[in-house]
Amino acid sequence: MNPAELNTLLKDKNSEKKTGTDLNPKNRIDRDSLVKENTPQSKPTTEDTYGMHLFRSCAVAELSELSTPPLDYPIGVYDQIIVSMWNGAEATLDYTVARDGSIFPASIGKIYVQGLTFANVRSMLMQRFKAYVPASTNMTISLGQPRSINVNVAGEVNNQGPVTVSAFTNAFNIIALAGGPTELANLREIQIKRGGRVIDELDVYKYLTTGDFGKHIYMENNDFVIVQTVEKRVKAEGKFKRPMYYQLKKGEGVKALLKYSGGLERDAFASGMKVYRTELEQQKIRDVNATAIVNPTNDPRFTKEDFELQDGDIVKVIGVNPGLINKVEIKGEISYPGQYEIRKGDKLFDLINRAGGITRNTYLPRAYIFRGGGDSTNIKTSRVDVNLTDITKNDTASLYNVPVYANDQILLFNNNQFGDRQYVEIFGEVRGRKSK
Repeated sequence: MNPAELNTLLKDKNSEKKTGTDLNPKNRIDRDSLVKENTPQSKPTTEDTYGMHLFRSCAVAELSELSTPPLDYPIGVYDQIIVSMWNGAEATLDYTVARDGSIFPASIGKIYVQGLTFANVRSMLMQRFKAYVPASTNMTISLGQPRSINVNVAGEVNNQGPVTVSAFTNAFNIIALAGGPTELANLREIQIKRGGRVIDELDVYKYLTTGDFGKHIYMENNDFVIVQTVEKRVKAEGKFKRPMYYQLKKGEGVKALLKYSGGLERDAFASGMKVYRTELEQQKIRDVNATAIVNPTNDPRFTKEDFELQDGDIVKVIGVNPGLINKVEIKGEISYPGQYEIRKGDKLFDLINRAGGITRNTYLPRAYIFRGGGDSTNIKTSRVDVNLTDITKNDTASLYNVPVYANDQILLFNNNQFGDRQYVEIFGEVRGRKSK
């Protein structure tokens, strides 16, 4: 062997390719699913969080626009009380509550009304005024211009500070007048403070789902409305009736999320609910059986324990796979071929009769049933040969009147498919003599 041949035989073949080149690129995995999954936690906006629309659309009514105040409204300094009389006596009198909490009608004397409800003031004034007017006088007591108060708004609102409103205005109105809540606002525990003490906590979700506004405390001068920072916010994706972000209280989980979101769609894969969660700077997935938690049928096999959700969780529910699970398909020489419902105890003759029965051209000595033929995931399908002669005798006890199961396919043939071929011979003075 000469030196050139020896060099060719022993040369370094690594030099023919770059170091680290994959020898079999067809088998390369593009990405490691354990390192990165497509489960983004995008930053929510206030419009995407359930309950924010209450302040964005000014849906809370302005109580100062009401012609008659609520009967439990407490009368205060600078409220305007109007007394109207007609028939026996005719007059319209208005009184403004003074700083000492009284009104001062001439000839009647001071009447202290501060702190009394409008219902009590109306009853008391009617009794006092009727002593000085003819008995035939009709009378109404109403509230004119309500007093104005200053309420301080703090926390997660767009414009913090004092807000001047009428005494009719509730806390939700005050938050809206303060520019509305920020995206970090906690809608579940809005505090009302008076004299440094929390006198009430409002829950927007409770109001939206039940109409309960809380204790219905009327605001007073120098009260505080404090909107705290949200503690727990989760995202509902997929087959929820109202997919969006939701705020939950401590201890609330899947049950509360289903309640506030309106529940799941009819075609939701409820038992396959997925919860994507970040723990210790890593994303993890949790499988949750929402059907077992809701347990609409009160099945004792299902647990009623809730699955508590955490801040930042993404709850996703996909739809069920399309496809009928209780169908039988009839093909071929039948009056109405197609798919039919399989019922408990159904047999072959039942399905054929339900499909309109056989036709005059149906080949009776042979028909096929393909077990599981309608299931595309079925790798192996068995064939059952049957004879339909007994169906014309209405013999339901026939040996061939076999049970039929879901996803079976029934195939009926036409007589022409099994008839003998007919031949005609042509002979004589013709071009191309042959048999047909």
